[in-house]
Amino acid sequence: MLHRDRAVQKREIHCYCPKNGQTEQCDPFHDDPRALPFPRPRQLSIYPATIPRDHKPFVWPSKSRLFRRLPMPKPASDQIQSPFFSRLPLELRRLCYVRVLCEPERTFHIYHCDGKYSYTRCREPEELDHHECWATLQDVFPGYFSGIGSYDCFGALTDAQINTSDFKRNINLNMLLACRRVYVEAVDLLYSENAFSFNSGRRLNVFLTTVLSHRFDAIRRLSINWTRHFWKGEYPFLACNSLRGGSDEIHAWDTLCSRIAKMPYLRHFCCALRVAEVLPPHAMQYYNLRPQFNGEREKELLDALKQISRPEHFEVLITWEQLPNSITKIEEFPFTILWMNKATFV
Repeated sequence: MLHRDRAVQKREIHCYCPKNGQTEQCDPFHDDPRALPFPRPRQLSIYPATIPRDHKPFVWPSKSRLFRRLPMPKPASDQIQSPFFSRLPLELRRLCYVRVLCEPERTFHIYHCDGKYSYTRCREPEELDHHECWATLQDVFPGYFSGIGSYDCFGALTDAQINTSDFKRNINLNMLLACRRVYVEAVDLLYSENAFSFNSGRRLNVFLTTVLSHRFDAIRRLSINWTRHFWKGEYPFLACNSLRGGSDEIHAWDTLCSRIAKMPYLRHFCCALRVAEVLPPHAMQYYNLRPQFNGEREKELLDALKQISRPEHFEVLITWEQLPNSITKIEEFPFTILWMNKATFV
């Protein structure tokens, strides 16, 4: 269970869920997967291939004749007797793993529901801004806004798991459950050969708590949609990019960029930045309200990205209109800036 602000914990949230047609009370963070235990209950390393000579066989703790001296339980290293391991070299086995677990030409949108992570394939893998791609779940649950990353209580996410249950349409993760040796040899390929996409900062931050750090570091292609929220409204937890919200939001973007900068194998990184003002653009003009997003806050977003230097392909998509005092006019950045000249409200 992730930690939350006390104010959010004590507050009762009521929402309408079309799945059961009732207004019910729910926890705003009830859908978060559990973080990894520390320390881990057991290690997933492979035992030595040979048993030490000084090893003594296992003996039942009894002197009764009914109990015989039994050999040591077979370690995971005995799996090398399988034809898959004994006849195929590691290079060919890795090709088999890639064929089953990886689709390098596709982008996988990662989301969580019911306390665990799932994914859906991107219909437009070449798009830089994947904000509209999350509408694919509406095909599974038509008529309602699925709201990945926001309105989890709308029930569409649970029903959308139908989209990930077809073996022919998705990668076969069951292979990792075959045996420990297969898991150790193949799990890194799952992260290094696939492209991961996250639609919000909080989704990526929660994902970091559920995987080992060296697994996340193995990712080579990553894309993220980050929204700078100024709208809080009645449900401030919808605008969270950090785990707990509140004061952590101030440093959430800089902290995440620092973590991505430490990924040693990251080669392809795309980031779509957008702003959520207090009201939609037309309403801001109608009420004559001044936007809270300005050149100084734009500089904070772009300066944090300077920490990331390893990707060979680094593109930043800016979805707001270019500001009169934009820092992009006077300063060069170590990444490609692309402009989407349209007013966007999340």
